[in-house]
Amino acid sequence: MTTIIDSSNVKKYCELLQSTVNRFLNTNKYTVCYWDEFCSFFMLKNETDECGFFLKDSSGQLIFLAKTYEEVRGNFDDIWENIKKQQQSKIAPSVNQIAIIDAITTKGGNIAINAVAGSGKSSTLKMVAQSLQEKGVSPSDVKVIVFGKANAEELAEKFGEGWKQSVSTLHSAGFSVLKQKLARNQKVKVDGLKYKKIAEQQGLLDTRNRRGQIEKTGELIARGICEHEQPFLKLIDLLRLNNLEPTPDNVFNVIKHFDIEGLEVSQRLNADWLCDQITDVLGQGIDDALPSDSSATAVVDFTDMIWVPVVTVIKPRYRAQYVLIDECQDLNAAQAELALSLVAPGGRVLAVGDPYQAIMGFSGADDSAYQKLVNRLGAREMPLSICYRCPKSHIRLVNRIFPAIPIQAAEAVEGTVANISALEWVS
Repeated sequence: MTTIIDSSNVKKYCELLQSTVNRFLNTNKYTVCYWDEFCSFFMLKNETDECGFFLKDSSGQLIFLAKTYEEVRGNFDDIWENIKKQQQSKIAPSVNQIAIIDAITTKGGNIAINAVAGSGKSSTLKMVAQSLQEKGVSPSDVKVIVFGKANAEELAEKFGEGWKQSVSTLHSAGFSVLKQKLARNQKVKVDGLKYKKIAEQQGLLDTRNRRGQIEKTGELIARGICEHEQPFLKLIDLLRLNNLEPTPDNVFNVIKHFDIEGLEVSQRLNADWLCDQITDVLGQGIDDALPSDSSATAVVDFTDMIWVPVVTVIKPRYRAQYVLIDECQDLNAAQAELALSLVAPGGRVLAVGDPYQAIMGFSGADDSAYQKLVNRLGAREMPLSICYRCPKSHIRLVNRIFPAIPIQAAEAVEGTVANISALEWVS
């Protein structure tokens, strides 16, 4: 289905497509779209709409896909899966990756990988896992933590047979730890409205009848602390995600740091009273998650899966000799505690993250999460600085504008950087 040619022969091969090669390559009239760290997908096109669609792999070879976009689109799923499998089996580790593999397999201590965008983070984790296995480490002695169920499933498939149980999200890992405290067949209900219901039961929020009419005004609204439930519920969530006790100082800091609008607790009297109520709500939340009656249904929300094992200090029954953490710059305090609780005594952590891509502030993380983890672990920092996602000209632009980001260009196309007007942008 595909034809592989050396990149030095691209002009000759394009002539077979009856293209005007000089116009393609000398006037930069082509577009470049990057799909992942292994290959770049691009189209060469001239003024007469003659075109060719190619993938350029990490070794510089051009893989011809089709002459028309319709052909590419019609067969793309099959083509892309085949190409990815080919490239993943061929790809050689970079200088950075070789150094990381050496550090985890022959040296001691914890490691933090400062990984730029497009540098092959998941590929590096795979190489590390495979190298450990080659050294005699069983996949059961390795825990790989990723964000998102779909990412976990994809990474487990990429790692290969035997790794499915080793790769999980923190929610999945935390839920497993939490269930250690429950009876074997005890029922568990996941309820996203759990803390709203608790606050209503304690008279803090409005209660309504079936027609949505307020039957009783909540104490929070009556005291003028908030006008509706959302700010209070957000505060409850963020206190748990940051693993903070509900003291007045912590409440003030969370409201300010995460810009929670609609909470009025400027008076100390209100703050003290509010903290007492939050303490009761959180206490009930723990009781509902870990009921003393084994016949009762345990009730949790998604944040409980992280927070309850941490705040109640449940020691995981299973702990790994190696814990590999992906996207560690996005860990909030409760997630970081849970992740580190999964490390066996004498075990090691390899955390991969990009401190310039901390984007999970809404879930309680802050932009210093990466550095906090480095400091806490006493980790040796190592670079993963070669970007396979962008053309060389784009990397030079980043180097000029953001010199602090340690990003380097791979052997990629030159690409184009152009200035356009606002009018051109909207049109």
